[in-house]
Amino acid sequence: MKRNSKSLLLSLLFLVSLILPGASFAQEGESSGIEGIEIAPKSIEVFSTEDIEMTARQALENDFDSVQGTVLNLGATNKKHWIKVELPALRQIETYYLLINYPLIDKMNVYDLSTGLPVLVDRTGQFEAFEERDYNYKNFLFPVRNFAGGNRKVILFEVSSGKQLLFPIELAPEQEVIRMNGRNNLISGFYTGVILVMLLYNLFIFTTTSDQNYLYYVIYIFFLGLTQAALQGFGDMFLWPDSAWLSLNATQLFGSLVGIASMVFVKFFLHLRRFLPKINLVFNILIFLDFIAFLLVLFGFQIFSYSLINAVAGIASILGTVAAVILTRQGNRTATFFLVAWSTFIAGIIIYVLKDYGLVPYTPFTNSALLIGSGAEVVLLSFALADKINTYRSRMQESQTRALEALRENERIVREQNVILERKVEERTFDLKKANDELSQALRELREAQGQLVEAEKMASLGQLTAGIAHEINNPVNFISSNITPIKNDVEDLFDAFFSLEKFIQESGNEDLIQKAKDLKEEMDVDYAHEEVNLLLKGMKDGVDRTVEIVRGLRVFTRLDEAVFKPVDLHEGIDSTLILLNNKLKNKVEVVKEYDEIPEVECYGGKMNQVFMNLIVNAVQAFDDHPNDKIQPTITIGTKSLGEKVRISISDNGPGIPDSIKDKIFDPFFTTKPVGKGTGLGLSIVYQIIDAHGGDLEVKSIEGKGTEFIITLPVQNKPD
Repeated sequence: MKRNSKSLLLSLLFLVSLILPGASFAQEGESSGIEGIEIAPKSIEVFSTEDIEMTARQALENDFDSVQGTVLNLGATNKKHWIKVELPALRQIETYYLLINYPLIDKMNVYDLSTGLPVLVDRTGQFEAFEERDYNYKNFLFPVRNFAGGNRKVILFEVSSGKQLLFPIELAPEQEVIRMNGRNNLISGFYTGVILVMLLYNLFIFTTTSDQNYLYYVIYIFFLGLTQAALQGFGDMFLWPDSAWLSLNATQLFGSLVGIASMVFVKFFLHLRRFLPKINLVFNILIFLDFIAFLLVLFGFQIFSYSLINAVAGIASILGTVAAVILTRQGNRTATFFLVAWSTFIAGIIIYVLKDYGLVPYTPFTNSALLIGSGAEVVLLSFALADKINTYRSRMQESQTRALEALRENERIVREQNVILERKVEERTFDLKKANDELSQALRELREAQGQLVEAEKMASLGQLTAGIAHEINNPVNFISSNITPIKNDVEDLFDAFFSLEKFIQESGNEDLIQKAKDLKEEMDVDYAHEEVNLLLKGMKDGVDRTVEIVRGLRVFTRLDEAVFKPVDLHEGIDSTLILLNNKLKNKVEVVKEYDEIPEVECYGGKMNQVFMNLIVNAVQAFDDHPNDKIQPTITIGTKSLGEKVRISISDNGPGIPDSIKDKIFDPFFTTKPVGKGTGLGLSIVYQIIDAHGGDLEVKSIEGKGTEFIITLPVQNKPD
């Protein structure tokens, strides 16, 4: 299928090559019997000015310069050009037309000078939509009958353009105009057919192969077709006939886009980033400049945009050729195909430009050189991409062959290794089974020991907790118990006094009895009894409050088994721990609190209480194991906010930790206590809890002066 498509395209190009040489403009002479009338070069004069407000009468007051040839190349400038043309004598039996065979003229006013004064007879150009023109012709057409005067007709053209301005002028009868229009449409039709076939063909290849080169090439073909349509005038005629803005700017817009698309395609097609990184960098800069040119068109800088596009195109053409030559010399087959296609396109451009400057004749071939060159390039690059697929396929087959051979060799090696491995496995299986049994037994014993140690630590903590609760609850109970009897006696006395006084009053009913009642009240000192009752009740209340405080502290501390990770007030946890340890601290160790204002910390509250309990108990036990009558045992607990972290310091003025064991205190089962008094897991558990909270635990100790444990915790944390 691919081969048939390529053959069809070659046949189309061959047919075009047969048609083009036989076609010529009327000014060369035709065998059809219908001839155009040549306008002598001396009959054309031109005057250019930067005064865009100049009128036709003012222009005629200046000196016009004679030109050579009938194709004027006025360049790309902001100037206004005045072109005066003297037409030859015409046969009255024919209808003649004056043709300006260049569609890219922004504004053109046509004046009749046959009467001596300029008379405006037509106003046209790309500034107006194509559908508003008088003739459905891609170039500009003026019937000569519209001009006054006898056989001598003098015409003045006022032209300006934001692009390269050519002015090929020709005089031809109506039938010749029709024939030329048909020939131009035929050539452009062949070109459009080639572009469409190549676009669809390569788009189909892209959808089947997903090769990005085809995608970039399809984009390039699309914008190339639009650019050529704009340059040849067919865009105004067929694609945007109702848009004057596109007519004026399509050449620059699509010229910049086709420049970007072509350079992107060349970069990827020739792999410039890998093979020629410096040229690839220059291409990136040129792509950026073409993008700037695109923006300049949108902001109304047509001349500057057109010049920038031409400059970038010239540099990119040279660089593309240089890159292709370098890679071709290195044996790159893809670069060779590209060089042939690129050279064809460059040759078409050169011929087209030389025609514009009058260095080669203005013929159908030279006028269509750009179409022929770009069409040939499109076809040849399609062949190059197809060859690239063949190259990929060949390399893939070679790679698959090598991979298959390597796979077979690997299979052979694997079979040999399997035999060796099976033998070694059989030799090691017995040893591994034996070792596995021994390890399993050791693991079971270790787990049993670990369980026993954990249970022992739990029982030790539970014992401390139980002792503290028993002692602290007994005190408020004793308060209540010791005050019950006095309260009862005082209440009985008060009631006896009340009943006696009431009895005396009832029996006597006189003043003497009343006086006796008063005396009795004073004798019993009822006011003092009332005050005593109040004091006793206050004592009972204090005891009850103490009981409540202990119970609350116990409730806070028993968060040890709570598994909720939430914000916790560390001060509350420390205070509850101190309440439970009051039995160990009272009258023996002074506790100094240096609390700072700290935020709540996200943690497991119960586990943090366990940390405080273990560290404070260790300090108390250090005082018990190493008593010193010269100092007051003191534990200082301080907190401080560090922004996103908090610091808790628990220090004592005890015996300190010897340097010889300082590095071992966090090791599991390490203890300096006698057997039965410690498991060696307390500080190890503390370290594990702090580490699980993402915190740090630091110990500072000077032997004989004391020890300080510093805990640093993040305020916001995630459960570990």
